[in-house]
Amino acid sequence: MGDSDTTDLERTVSSLLFFAFGFDLSDLRNAESDSTIIDCLIKKAYVDATNQGAFNAQAKKQEDEKRSNAKIKGEVILKKQISNLKEDTDFDEWHKSLCRALVEAYEEDFAERFTYGNAQKWINMTLKYADMLCPLYSHLPIEMPLWMDAIAKHHANLHLPVDSYIIEAVWKCCDGLKRSEPQKNELLPLAIEELERGGWGKYSPDKVKSWSKWNEGDYLKFREQLRLILEETPIEWEAEAWINIAKQRKRD
Repeated sequence: MGDSDTTDLERTVSSLLFFAFGFDLSDLRNAESDSTIIDCLIKKAYVDATNQGAFNAQAKKQEDEKRSNAKIKGEVILKKQISNLKEDTDFDEWHKSLCRALVEAYEEDFAERFTYGNAQKWINMTLKYADMLCPLYSHLPIEMPLWMDAIAKHHANLHLPVDSYIIEAVWKCCDGLKRSEPQKNELLPLAIEELERGGWGKYSPDKVKSWSKWNEGDYLKFREQLRLILEETPIEWEAEAWINIAKQRKRD
């Protein structure tokens, strides 16, 4: 690849980064932009975790200030914990504690509306975005920030962000499992009582509890059971599974 090709590639990557997150390659090259990068990833992930009826649509207009204050509190918690993540951290315990802290940040004004389901997606999308950036550092003349290096080392431990696309993908994944392996009712919190006895049929959103309504028990059970059926790391399985469902929904 010639110099002009490299320049074109870098320009393209830089533009895509800015469109997606609000920073570009020059920021990744600049160690002083480290704090800005974390902030941008957290803000981007917040949108994924709260839009389209997942939380923000439930908050009333007169609650905007309270919602903004809770968001800022959550951002501070998330940034601090990600910045302090270490290679030897017990990732699952760290994740559970962080989910609880985010839910607690919203407890005073939004009890039972900002859920464990919202918290997991906020955390997991932030970490997923950071994990996606890690390979770029092998092409940059700087060392990877310590917090991002820790995320890279926890790649196999990262949780997949649960949303409706992943719920549908897991539902379909279960269709090919043996009886001895976890079934739909052991993986997913089903919304229709009759489904607990089997005969689940074709996937439809009303058959499974919405991810934004999941509690801690729903999430932890899903996480543990899913690990039993996947042959690859959850975050790697998620990348392909999410895209496949997204493409299918576009065709439908």
